[in-house]
Amino acid sequence: MKHITDWINENRGEIKHYVDGILISEDERILLLRRANYMKNFGGQWGFVGGSVDKKDKNNKEAIIREIEEETKIKLTFNEQQKMKAIDKQKHEDNNGSIVSDTEYWLIKLESNPDVKISREHSKYEWIDIDTFKNKTFKFMPDVFNYIQKYFNGDL
Repeated sequence: MKHITDWINENRGEIKHYVDGILISEDERILLLRRANYMKNFGGQWGFVGGSVDKKDKNNKEAIIREIEEETKIKLTFNEQQKMKAIDKQKHEDNNGSIVSDTEYWLIKLESNPDVKISREHSKYEWIDIDTFKNKTFKFMPDVFNYIQKYFNGDL
């Protein structure tokens, strides 16, 4: 299993910016996507919708809205876009303590239980509730377990 520091060391140079969206359905389930096994970084691991902030994105909010549509075909309503909020930012350091990337996490409460059509970057998806989270074993990408636990504990 690739560790976050391995991935960071492979991507030295400029600081890379990422966004992850914690999508919550109308019935309080969290959307998880399983990265396809062939993916170089974190293949086979479960995570949130997300990806790189591109130069074409005006800001991180625009980046996560784009990533949601690219990876799931979910189009956020105007109301959902107005209510979504950035909840945290994690900085990732290399072995020398230099910041090499950061990930901003967004909480997005959906007004429905939408259909999901995953991109080729993913092999499956699952909407999980607290019982699924407690009783099923997932191989999570870094930080994902902690944010799910915080949400179900009422800390987000």
